[in-house]
Amino acid sequence: MIPSPERLPISAPPGFRIEGLLSRGGMGSVYRASRENDATPIALKALRHLRPEHVDALLREVRFLSRIEHPGVVRILDHGDGPDGPWYAMERIDGPTLRHWIDDTHRRSAPGGRPVADDARDTALRHLRRNLRSLTGGDRSRTARLDDHPGPPAPRDHTPLTPTSAIPTERIRSLAEIASRIGLALTAIHAAGVVHRDLKPDNILLRDGRTPVIVDFGIGVQVLAGDRADAATATRLRGTLHYIAPEALRGLPIDGRADLYALGCILFEALTGRTPFDGEDSRTLMRQHIDEIPVPVRSLSPALPPAFASLVDDLLHKDPARRPAYAVDVVHRLVSARLVGPCPLPPTTYLNRNRLYGRAEHTRTLQRLCKRIDEGRVGGIIVRGDSGSGKTRLVADTLQRAGRRGFLVAVAVAGERGVHSGHRFPDAPFRVLRTLLRQLVGPTLDRDPALRQTLLGEGGRALAALDPDLAELLEGVPPWPAERPEGFRAALLLDVAALLINLSRTTPTILVIDDVQWADEPSIELLHDLLQQAGDARFGIVATARPDGSNHALEGLTGHHAVQVLQLPLLEDRDVVDLASSMLDGAPIPDTLASLLQRRAAGSPLLVVETVRALIADGTLVRSGPGRWGVSASRQGSLDGAIPRGMTQLTLERLASLRPNQRELLELAAAIGMRIDTTLLAGAAQLPRTRVEELLDDLRVTGWLEPSSMRDTLAFQHARRRDAVYENIAPETRRRLHGAVAAALTSTIGEEPAPAHATLAQHLELAGVAESAADAWSQAAEYAIARAAWGDARTALERASRLTTDPERRVGWQLLQVRAIDIPTRLYDAALERLDDCERILDSHPNEPLAIDAGLLRLEVLGATMRNREGLALGLELIERARAIDDQPRLVLAQALATRHAASSTRTELAQDLIREAMEGAEQVDDLTVRAEVLRTHASQVRFFDRVRQEPEVFAQAAEALLEDERPVAAAWLLLNNVAAMIAAGDLDRARWMFEEGRAIHNRAHPDHTASASAYADAVIAHAEGRFTLARQRLDRIIHGAAQRGIRMAGAFAQGARAMVHRSAGHHAAAARDASVVLDIMREAQVREGDIFMGNVLAGARIMTGRFDGVGDVLRNAIEAGLQTCSHYPTGEAILQRARLARLTGQLDVAAMHLNDFPDSARIPEILAFLHAEELHLALARGEDPEPAAHAMNIAVREASTLPYYEGWQAVRRASAALDAARAGHARSLVAGEVPGTWPAPLRRRMATGPG
Repeated sequence: MIPSPERLPISAPPGFRIEGLLSRGGMGSVYRASRENDATPIALKALRHLRPEHVDALLREVRFLSRIEHPGVVRILDHGDGPDGPWYAMERIDGPTLRHWIDDTHRRSAPGGRPVADDARDTALRHLRRNLRSLTGGDRSRTARLDDHPGPPAPRDHTPLTPTSAIPTERIRSLAEIASRIGLALTAIHAAGVVHRDLKPDNILLRDGRTPVIVDFGIGVQVLAGDRADAATATRLRGTLHYIAPEALRGLPIDGRADLYALGCILFEALTGRTPFDGEDSRTLMRQHIDEIPVPVRSLSPALPPAFASLVDDLLHKDPARRPAYAVDVVHRLVSARLVGPCPLPPTTYLNRNRLYGRAEHTRTLQRLCKRIDEGRVGGIIVRGDSGSGKTRLVADTLQRAGRRGFLVAVAVAGERGVHSGHRFPDAPFRVLRTLLRQLVGPTLDRDPALRQTLLGEGGRALAALDPDLAELLEGVPPWPAERPEGFRAALLLDVAALLINLSRTTPTILVIDDVQWADEPSIELLHDLLQQAGDARFGIVATARPDGSNHALEGLTGHHAVQVLQLPLLEDRDVVDLASSMLDGAPIPDTLASLLQRRAAGSPLLVVETVRALIADGTLVRSGPGRWGVSASRQGSLDGAIPRGMTQLTLERLASLRPNQRELLELAAAIGMRIDTTLLAGAAQLPRTRVEELLDDLRVTGWLEPSSMRDTLAFQHARRRDAVYENIAPETRRRLHGAVAAALTSTIGEEPAPAHATLAQHLELAGVAESAADAWSQAAEYAIARAAWGDARTALERASRLTTDPERRVGWQLLQVRAIDIPTRLYDAALERLDDCERILDSHPNEPLAIDAGLLRLEVLGATMRNREGLALGLELIERARAIDDQPRLVLAQALATRHAASSTRTELAQDLIREAMEGAEQVDDLTVRAEVLRTHASQVRFFDRVRQEPEVFAQAAEALLEDERPVAAAWLLLNNVAAMIAAGDLDRARWMFEEGRAIHNRAHPDHTASASAYADAVIAHAEGRFTLARQRLDRIIHGAAQRGIRMAGAFAQGARAMVHRSAGHHAAAARDASVVLDIMREAQVREGDIFMGNVLAGARIMTGRFDGVGDVLRNAIEAGLQTCSHYPTGEAILQRARLARLTGQLDVAAMHLNDFPDSARIPEILAFLHAEELHLALARGEDPEPAAHAMNIAVREASTLPYYEGWQAVRRASAALDAARAGHARSLVAGEVPGTWPAPLRRRMATGPG
């Protein structure tokens, strides 16, 4: 029963009346309707579900039908968008489907066909989601693949294939007439640049029972969709399985010949009553299409004319090149066989897809990578080649096959903005990564949000901050805070790693980046790190790159051990000819044309393809019949002039042939860049979206544009073509176009910093609106800073500074660059140059607060570069200047920063006075940042002056203030970096607490660059606990990492800590080597801590290895530096080393003098143990009673909690051995009060020569 209009699921669009339901499919429904004004019968199609992909499909169908005018194609009458979604009205065909004609012919029910339930990508994702839910149990190694999940058996008749009863001759002629008309309709469809993809009897209506009309273009595609579109849709499989071409099932690119294969299946079924293949399930049916040869149709229908049978058999050939090349050839053969009457045949105005030539080995290399990925070995390939060498096509063809085997493929095209006026603007930070993640996360979470926990665990905050679309999918996940940029990159790495690893457990995944040389560096750096961390995850990276472009990040990716560089050469001459021939149905290329092609194309596949297309378009090459192409007689003598000389000339000639409105839209698209957001394009053009889509369809069909990997976007089919169009635009017109794009962008982005601000800034700059462009660049910089994309932020701020004419804004942006980029990334020379520039500007345009801010930043840089005397002078000057303008916050910050320089310049009393004043002033300032900075400075001074035992809570207090100021990284850094100070002060328990608390803060913040601080603190604690091997392993990793990243001082501090571990473990030669290297580095950098700490280690190690020369000078320098900086504990150690050296060299009175002069400030248990050990040795050397010293030493040892961290560790062991020997009556065996057996061999040999 036909439902009444009131019960239908949609409301009638204005002007129409819905009368009932005609049919219902998986995506939409077709209703019987009529116009209200004239009662014209129509069919109205609307969607059942408003899914984005369904909306896109219906709008695409509207566009296709609007551009095809042929009696064999259903005619569209109207379309629109209503409360129930988009709809369109078409003519209602009064007549049965071809399915009914076949049923009537064979007097039995139709075998029908089984539609593919969903495309392969959706199928893989559906099983992926199912498998992800089962990760907690079961086999996790199984790959989710389409052909692992056969569909339900079809209700088919499986009687043996025997000849059918004779079909009446009139029915054969009727079918031939139908086939001829379908061929003509397909000719019009393919000429419009469309492949139907779902041609079957049910989609062919017979007007008046005789004339076929093709309907349902919902899954049609552009026949000229380019290589990038193929890569982006590598896993899509649509249609009805009984009629799908083998190349589509194998994952190869398709063209109009896929529809011809479907036509062959339809004719086979119409003639025999059954489809060519009849597998019991989807898997079997797919295999039959790919591998099995169909039974010759004449063996089942003996009465069939041989010419008709031969045509059907040829249409069913597995190789598209062996089928009729064009739909018009089907008509031509039917006419030639006199199965239908003569009719005018339209000329061939389009070309089928060409084959790849000269790329067989490269294809195999990519296939081997896919196999490795499927086996759980991460890897990557970068395909390098000149522009137009076919890199993208090679990757696209290979990955389509992988997509059919169950791989998830995500594609990003880098360099979306293209070249403008000779300058290539960088992509926004993480744009490539955002593009890839939308394709991976979107289809999964959009349909099943519950999978977020499985894919990301407790993570996802960095992904939510990265992209608004991802944030919407990760509903309920708070984004990463913008004020914590230093932790963003590491958090993002964890999120993306978790996502890819969990995805790859069930489905191997490949990330594709086209033109990677133009990609944003943050994306490439993160992908490089992913390869490092992926382990046995089944994912890989495939990228294309030109040889003339590179950057630091790409060089790092190229150098990764798992990444292979695949060089793509230009084509050889024979491949050029074969490629051209494949485009012309395999027809031989005339020698003259072949020679010219070889010279002009210069081995570029792109130029071969474009030249052949141009020769056909201008009538130089003409087709006289199937497989017959030749040079037009009128062009025989001017063939040389007909072939364009290069890509630019070819592009401009084609550009001139466009209609004015097409050309204007194309130029506007070129101004936008390589990738075009169609919504932005419509806004900039100020045209209705439908009109823009119509014009874009024309540009797609003619090969200018192609679908992109993202929804509602297009891309130029080649960068060289886009650049040629852009460079041909007059300068004034360029500015106008960029202004239009900027206006459209401004209306779509908000005030918060976003990726689009970089694009907006670029267009404003090119439109000549400098100040507005500077503002947009500054917002782009803020976005980049919040995501730790330092290079992008630096570029944006530099452009903003150059564009503005306001000196204060220029200074402000330069100071922001110093504060937020140069100092965190240790670019101190660049920071000083920038600050010098600011001072020059402020000399001409005075602004005292800004000048003081610049001075405060200079103080930070001078402190980082150890220029403390210069820093102290500047700090005192800034204090007076801040007082003069009564600016308390700046005054307090100047005092705090000056304190550090005073302390490092050995101005101890001044440093103490300054920090006291700063602490008092901070109480009067209602500014968390100022207070936190002062407390942090105070903590550093407590450490510097060895007052940790007196103020053990100072580090916790400073960390708490930094956390209140929302600076968790600084808090973690403060606690972790001062673990050694707490150990040096002898408080191991508090040191452990600082380590655990600092690591917890670090893990919450995910800061990339505090990971080494955490490892360093862990190593120091292991050292203090006597776990020397573990400590050394931790430090080895830090040293290696610092060397790789070029951070020399960080590596030096870790190497110094390793020298101390070697000393405690008794590896004196290794300790001497490390200490000597570190001491040289520290002295070069004018770091006094080198003499203080490493001088001690080097002196002790040289004594133990018998190398006394120069030890006295080393210790003298250590003691002087320690006294100047109030470093009491290492100063005490150096004095004791001096006493030991004097004793070993026979100067017992000198040794006694040193022990008597030992300072009270160094008397902590760990140092006292060393002192009393020396007193014990001296007593034995003098023949005095050692017991008082032994008693004092034992008390100190019991009270010391971090003794292994000090030289006292070895000293106590030596003293205990000497005491045991004396008590056993072996005092005469001692040398200088020590047991020679406790010495290394070099020291024994040295002492054997005498005490001198």
